Amino acid sequence: MENKSNISHYYDNRIEEAINDYFINNKRLIEALKFSIQNIPADTTNILDLGCGIGWTSYEYAKHFPNSQVTGFDISEKSIEFARSFFSHKNLNFLKGDISLLSDYIPGKFEIVTLIDVYEHIEKSRRPVFYNLINEKLAENGKVLITCPSVIHQNYLRKHKPEELQPIDENIFLDDLQRFSSYIDAEISFYKYKSIYHTDDYIQAILNKNIGKQETSVKDPVRVKVQLDRQFDKYRRFSRYQGNIYSETINRNKKFWLFRHLKNFIKNSIC
Repeated sequence: MENKSNISHYYDNRIEEAINDYFINNKRLIEALKFSIQNIPADTTNILDLGCGIGWTSYEYAKHFPNSQVTGFDISEKSIEFARSFFSHKNLNFLKGDISLLSDYIPGKFEIVTLIDVYEHIEKSRRPVFYNLINEKLAENGKVLITCPSVIHQNYLRKHKPEELQPIDENIFLDDLQRFSSYIDAEISFYKYKSIYHTDDYIQAILNKNIGKQETSVKDPVRVKVQLDRQFDKYRRFSRYQGNIYSETINRNKKFWLFRHLKNFIKNSIC
């Protein structure tokens, strides 16, 4: 069993990587955001983003669902500090804590719980406890939205790029999702392989507590148009943070983007 302080320290040291993911529009996270935003009903009132990291996903939920209260939760203290500074929004709150004490940090229940590349980092032996925690936090009409690497991708990393594996990086099988849904009295209403870097390397899934409950009237959700930050918006919003310890990382990304933008402009002008 991995020591929790070691895990927290590991993610504390990955903030610059997460910043890079935001600025370069990491394809995996972009697809995860599109999937989750398109499957959150427009009238949702509260969202819990577990394992929110530096807060990018939580911020996008807060922006796309202004009438919803969004809570981002993560074990990494430095990630949460960054999130509070860089991704503040009027209907967004960030909390740092150990997920095993989730109920102590966050009262009430949530209509939506998102696990964006989180499920695979829950130790297999600790999953029953994790399932019970999710069950405590999920409302009666709630949904859990999950994105995670497929077994195909995990095996590829183990064979070819073991240095990219995190301290806890488990395989996620369909049986695991079925067990998860059983614990929270839900059903798998959506399950799909997604090809991002390689064929079928990611999974998108929805665990829905509404399915099969006659007393609940289920309506098709009103789809929210996904409008993620443009590069210009990102740098304009971040420009006021000059002097921050992460300014160098942000400026390096900005220069790279400007160079690529100018290169494409010249190329298109010549053509």
